[in-house]
Amino acid sequence: MTNTEPKWTSTAGAIQTKAVKTALGELATEHKQFIQLDGIVGGPERSHSYCSLFSQVKRDDVTAAETSIGEQFNYTITSENYKQIIAAVAAARPALKDNRPVKDERRSPDEERLRLQQVDRDNEQREIEQQAHNAEVARIVEELKLQCPWAKTRDDSTSRQARAAANLRKELPIAFPNTKFSVRSDSASMTNSVNYRWTLGPTAKAVADVADKYEYGRFDGMQDLAFNDTSAFGEAVEQVLGRAKYVSGSREIPTAINEQVGRLLCEAQQIEFQGSNTQHLFGEGDTRWLSDHIHELLARTTFPPNAEISGIVYSEGGQDETAKEFTQSGNQLTFSSPQEFCPDPRHDTHLARFHAKPAPQTAAIHQRPPASPSQKTLRDKASSFASPANLHKTFSTSSTTAQTEPGAITAKESSGTQKPLTVPATSPSA
Repeated sequence: MTNTEPKWTSTAGAIQTKAVKTALGELATEHKQFIQLDGIVGGPERSHSYCSLFSQVKRDDVTAAETSIGEQFNYTITSENYKQIIAAVAAARPALKDNRPVKDERRSPDEERLRLQQVDRDNEQREIEQQAHNAEVARIVEELKLQCPWAKTRDDSTSRQARAAANLRKELPIAFPNTKFSVRSDSASMTNSVNYRWTLGPTAKAVADVADKYEYGRFDGMQDLAFNDTSAFGEAVEQVLGRAKYVSGSREIPTAINEQVGRLLCEAQQIEFQGSNTQHLFGEGDTRWLSDHIHELLARTTFPPNAEISGIVYSEGGQDETAKEFTQSGNQLTFSSPQEFCPDPRHDTHLARFHAKPAPQTAAIHQRPPASPSQKTLRDKASSFASPANLHKTFSTSSTTAQTEPGAITAKESSGTQKPLTVPATSPSA
């Protein structure tokens, strides 16, 4: 549709022209102005003026006023008539304001009565839900107090994030007794956080399952909206343990282990190790860097205390009944037993080949102080690590379990040479 409305021209100065255009713009705004009535018919009523910014409706009376003023001055702004144009606009606006369209949103007395009844029902329902919520919070609080008798209680001298960090610092060693954690809290304007770090040990997912309850900040990516957790469990954790807005952790892997795992992956696939930027690990179709494969393997690997990486095997994946978890298919690391917990490798040829480091030659190194009670406990529990299935079950049908003395770590070795996995290259037609 072609706009046939004539346009104003100007021979006046810039300031004069701007003053006229401002007045004409205010006149054009009347197209979008309307009055809305609220309240109850025959009762309290309210009237408000609104401007619908995106309305495309044109009022006939406003259009007539714009045309009349334009024709009166021949749609031309000059230094002599610009004040007259502004005065003509000001004279036309009061009548247009009184003639604004009215939008009636008033309710009848019967509608108001029904509305108030619905409000009462909604308030009663919210009260019932709040009481149930409070009861659930109280129940969870009692359970947490029984489970966490070590928890630092709330006091006015400790911030919420500092109390959360103190309790997380106590809980992590209980959940993972053989791993040392560093836990710190921090605060800034309108936010606070808790950060924790550790080296090797459990996976990031396993630690996050323990630490995530200390975080009350949430984010909905679909709505791009940040909000706080107000669930019954979250409020109970706040009362017993404390929470921070953000809780995050990082697991540190030594550079030497990254390189060792990369070399093992390349050896298993029978390709040359060329650093972390090695490509085509699983064939020409695999264009990812070796560092990506290393990261994925280490991310799902739990490192036993004091154990050393002995090799790598392929797992078909599946349900690990011993560890009560689902194991992904793919390469899995195997570990040798800690040297102080192993029987003499001379008595078992299978274990002997897993010791990468030669036995110490000096008598001074062989001498060990008496075992502490904690070391004895770990030795008694060594049988719980008796199979790599407890670390990462291989589910390999072509593997056999090495027989060792009681208390020693066993390992699965393949009965044949492992064939490299290959990802076919994508054809140009695909």
